Amino acid sequence: MTCSAPDGLRGGASPHRSSIKGIGGAVLFPATLSLVTTRFTEGRECVRALAVWAGAGAGGLSLGALLGGVLTHAFGWEAVFLVNVPLVVAGAVGAFALLDVDGPRERGRGFDIPGALTGTAGLTLLVFAIAQGPEVGWNATSVLTSAVLAVALLTAFVIIEARTRHPLMPLRLFANPNLRAGLLVILAFGITMQNLVYFLTLYVQDVLGYSALQAGLAFLSLSVVIGIANFVAERLINRIGARATLIIALLLGSAGGALMAAGMRTDGSYWTILAGLVVYGTGMGTIYPTMFGISGTGVADKDQGAAGGMANTALQIGTGVGLAILVSVSASGLTGLTGEALRAATSDGLRNAVYVAAALTLAGILAALTIARRTTPATPSPRSPSPPFAEPPNERPLPNASTRKASS
Repeated sequence: MTCSAPDGLRGGASPHRSSIKGIGGAVLFPATLSLVTTRFTEGRECVRALAVWAGAGAGGLSLGALLGGVLTHAFGWEAVFLVNVPLVVAGAVGAFALLDVDGPRERGRGFDIPGALTGTAGLTLLVFAIAQGPEVGWNATSVLTSAVLAVALLTAFVIIEARTRHPLMPLRLFANPNLRAGLLVILAFGITMQNLVYFLTLYVQDVLGYSALQAGLAFLSLSVVIGIANFVAERLINRIGARATLIIALLLGSAGGALMAAGMRTDGSYWTILAGLVVYGTGMGTIYPTMFGISGTGVADKDQGAAGGMANTALQIGTGVGLAILVSVSASGLTGLTGEALRAATSDGLRNAVYVAAALTLAGILAALTIARRTTPATPSPRSPSPPFAEPPNERPLPNASTRKASS
């Protein structure tokens, strides 16, 4: 769990190296998601591929949590970053060996540099303002200036995207109701469920006193549950549809967060949070492939990369904004405390933050309810392509559904 800054990791790598890694992750995520949604036959096959894609992430979480603790314990925090090098090399070699050569590329297509600059700067300033507000006051000059500049830059971004020939984020994609709903669910997930692991890690280390290795072992059960739930999600989507699956996942995430918060006591232990971990992990594993799958439903193959980038952006915005809000909740009342008083107040603050996240998780249900009901998706024939989560025959077809191509 490198995000938790275990033990000596709280000083970490330089912002420059972190920024470069962030760029790599931002490029990789939509690329892998678009491979899944365009290379597999739409319907059951695509749903299964999404489950495998999400399961790979859960496997990485399991190994990362465990091996990250081992590496930190044995070699120091630097090893957590150095181990990425051989993994990246192996992934690059595997990509050349396993992936088909790209087809003909569109000639004369430019890159939306003004959109990239205004969008990135605007979102960064927005998250900065939200993060700094509770710390220095909402009337502080730095907060107000950042907020005003964020609004101006994001407004400019929308205008640029509406007018440029090759937009970074094609606004026409928002006409797809499934993409809109998927982005809202992802945003709610990022604000709430995505951030709970951060507070759990602080609890087991700062309150329970676990080492980096012990923390990795503690979260191994969570990762295993998430991986199993990824494949349960596949069956649920095919049986009851994406909307019902998302609602169930959000309810599980909220209930699991509340159970974990109840067990996050000063005199607690791994066993007092285990039930919450299992329920929360089930919700995490169920929602992940479903919300990203629905965000690509009805989107043409040529736009799958853009839709994946929009989904990843919604996740990152939600995570940043949610973390800023929840950290302010958890850190209130800690000033001037030391020793056992600080430990008790830390436990109370972390518990309150998780309770707030559990309550806010339910807001995602409002977005999920805007998705049309679905029956079990049938594997379509190449002549009759349909979205990954297909509509029943008696319902209105999704926008752009006819532009999707089933690949064998």
